[in-house]
Amino acid sequence: MKKLIALALALCLSSAQAQMALTGAGGQSPVPSVGGSVSFDAASASPTAFVGSTTTNNTVTGSGAANSVAIAALAIQPAATSISCTYDPTGANISLTQLINIEASDSTVYARIFGAPIGTGSASSKTISCSWTGSAGGNIVAEIYKGANQTGGATTFPNTASTAGAASATTSISITSAPGHISTDMATQTAGNVTSTNQTLISSVSNAGCCGIGASVSTSPGSTATFTWSGSNSAWAHVGVDISN
Repeated sequence: MKKLIALALALCLSSAQAQMALTGAGGQSPVPSVGGSVSFDAASASPTAFVGSTTTNNTVTGSGAANSVAIAALAIQPAATSISCTYDPTGANISLTQLINIEASDSTVYARIFGAPIGTGSASSKTISCSWTGSAGGNIVAEIYKGANQTGGATTFPNTASTAGAASATTSISITSAPGHISTDMATQTAGNVTSTNQTLISSVSNAGCCGIGASVSTSPGSTATFTWSGSNSAWAHVGVDISN
């Protein structure tokens, strides 16, 4: 009889320990991990080219997904200073932070990426606009990604990369990434002819206005990727960012 009682007590204790492991010491179920992966949602069908201007914009129609971020990929001449970019300026009016920028080695164009979390995106067309001081030309691509971390700053965009080497027919950067993340880039050259990328093109290439521009997203998200663009034998400005989940 004593052995039976001891066995029953042991079974009861094991059951209580298992329940605590499942619910936590407070008796409540633990908060599940958000998990998931960031993925490309949408981009402008084509870049918007501008010449001798102090403002520009482009539109993008996302899927209305939760945990979205907006990106503005901006190629612009050096005359532009104090640049600011905004997602949906007549509605949500969310300021985008400049994440990375670099000037081409011939000092003719900057590549700049702006971005910020925007919460739940929109399934209707939204505008991303930029304005600055000084008259300048360039190109802009508007982009949306979904499933992204909403903290902002280096938590949402933990890694960046850039290069501005001497004149060359190609340009490459390597963007550090991690499981669940996705990386995107933009390359530009003045008086050039941007043609193709080894990654996934997200908006048509444009060589209108002052400079060519191309934007792409990693073909294999979740791992460090090398982004390579081809074009004319001239100076490049090339930037990229990693977006976390």
